[in-house]
Amino acid sequence: MTRFVPNIATPLGRRLGGQMARFADQEEAAHPDARKRCHDCAFRRGEHLANGSEGTLMTALKCALERKRFDCHHRSPAGRVVACAGWRLLLSPVNIECPWPFIEGTDNP
Repeated sequence: MTRFVPNIATPLGRRLGGQMARFADQEEAAHPDARKRCHDCAFRRGEHLANGSEGTLMTALKCALERKRFDCHHRSPAGRVVACAGWRLLLSPVNIECPWPFIEGTDNP
């Protein structure tokens, strides 16, 4: 049975989110032709939940380092699930195994 962890913003999550957004900002500046991140992307600085939830950010980072797809929480105009643009910016060129498990988050209490 999967144990879901509530997605909540924490001070530590905000610090981690700020650093991940900074890295994504640098990559976006170096690759202006890359698809733009959503306004509430985990990899974009802001007061939104995705950039402050430790669980979401640790899963996003693990996906980027282990080269496992991290999907955008928004659908394409055609209704399809697409890969997160922030994840694409930080996708590692080689697989780096992370020692922590994937965290299954939920927005429901």
